Amino acid sequence: MSTVFVCLCWIKSAGALQGDGGLSRNTSLTLKHTADLLTRINVCVAKGAVKAADKELQKALETYAQQLKRSALNDHLAAINPLVAGLTMLDHHLEYLDLASEAVATSKLRSFCHVYSALANEGLCCRIQFFEDILDLYGEMIFTPSRAAAVRGAYYRTFLLSSDLKATALDAAIRGNTPASVDSIKVRPIQYLNEMSKIFRLMTKNDTSFLEGVSSKGLLDKAADICSHELFDTRVLSRDMLKLNDDLSDAFSEMYSALDERRVCFLDGMAVRVTQTCDCLRPNDAFDIRALPGCPYPGSELISDELAIAMCKKIAAVIETKFDG
Repeated sequence: MSTVFVCLCWIKSAGALQGDGGLSRNTSLTLKHTADLLTRINVCVAKGAVKAADKELQKALETYAQQLKRSALNDHLAAINPLVAGLTMLDHHLEYLDLASEAVATSKLRSFCHVYSALANEGLCCRIQFFEDILDLYGEMIFTPSRAAAVRGAYYRTFLLSSDLKATALDAAIRGNTPASVDSIKVRPIQYLNEMSKIFRLMTKNDTSFLEGVSSKGLLDKAADICSHELFDTRVLSRDMLKLNDDLSDAFSEMYSALDERRVCFLDGMAVRVTQTCDCLRPNDAFDIRALPGCPYPGSELISDELAIAMCKKIAAVIETKFDG
């Protein structure tokens, strides 16, 4: 029954996407998705960024690429059987999502999103729909307590809360004091990006909590709407996430180069620099250096308003060039 239900969800969501294109059009779309998926994985494998961080994951990607190639031998079945096509697509996307969630470090995504959100809020960076979609889906694991709390005067505080610092050590850190012991650090449960996907939770953990309160008649429509949103509307949860790992690594490297900054060589360091600076911005491009928390980083005390805004604009330019092109 679960297989039939999943296939019906695919047919309804793909049908809604294609309109009057016909089910044969939906089937050909599925086959094209598989080909695109294989291309993206091959590019990622060739680049080697995943291999540098996790050799076992690199092997898993190579194995998965071989599975996709073998599945292409059954394209003739998918072409005449929409249920086979739909199940094939869902199987490929779920496997890819699982692998991609292991490749994208949550800490890397969190640091970048705090940088992006602060710059976008201050009008120094354009809103990029791809990251707005990511924040809609993953906001609860990136911002503590929420993205709404990350506003001028609270960017740095929200970033610290969203990292591994306990609330009891927060005030000391904001004053520029380094936490004295590991007791200041909270151990968070490891979160993976696939845990935020309703489709993934439904398929692998039988989690139907997001369908509660829906009538039997509306159950299929609700599931199909979610399937369509996660797989088609934003496509954040499928092919884009693995490439995002490479793009984020490149973006941070380009940020360091743009600032000609060699001391800030870790991800959180860039987020700290940007969130602290944005907290100091005032109307009419003024910059209140007194808001810097203890000036813990060399050179921070020398930043003028022109230099601070120029620094933020350089970082924003990297983000826009990389992700809004």
